[in-house]
Amino acid sequence: MKLYKGFNKDWQCNGGGTPFTFEIGKQYTHDGPVKLCSSGFHACEAPLDIWTYYPPVDGNQFAEVEIDGVTNEKENDTKRVGKSIVVKAALTIAGLVSAQIEWCQKNAAGKEVASGDSSTAASSGNYSTAASSGYSSTAASSGNYSKAACDTNGFACVAGIGRAVKGNAGSALACGYQDAEGKNRIAVAYVGENGIEADTWYQPNQAGEWVKQ
Repeated sequence: MKLYKGFNKDWQCNGGGTPFTFEIGKQYTHDGPVKLCSSGFHACEAPLDIWTYYPPVDGNQFAEVEIDGVTNEKENDTKRVGKSIVVKAALTIAGLVSAQIEWCQKNAAGKEVASGDSSTAASSGNYSTAASSGYSSTAASSGNYSKAACDTNGFACVAGIGRAVKGNAGSALACGYQDAEGKNRIAVAYVGENGIEADTWYQPNQAGEWVKQ
């Protein structure tokens, strides 16, 4: 199963014991029983869900992984656990956001607005809008002048020119922008930190600073 996983800056994960160091391309197999949030190799179906465990700060690393022997166990997010893992490829924040948009579009079944806990919404095209409500909801939108909005402890991400995002308490926001040299970059913010207010549209300027729309 293709999943997404976060690591610290040294490509390590610590499940409460000795830190385990991973290398890209290598396969690792867990010796013993596999149980969600207890033992085995963990990763998430939704790319941005890994920010709950390894936020995009302090040099944390992100990757696409392949996990076999995945159990049927699930909790409130898309975290899964399996017997063996291969770290397929490292991902930048921009790559992770793009993967999230693709994942949302695949799982939203054409719906641009969704509600309920752990809901997902996605839309594409210029001037598109995606909105999702409910605890730990996810909204992703692509296209120029598009918008994405999520509810409490959710994720809102958008790619394109002239875009904006908003969320409520505890939400993570990610938005693409072009710097003064025309390079594509990703800005990340958290509602309730560094002056970012709830239920307010924001977009990054050329310096990557968040400004109200």
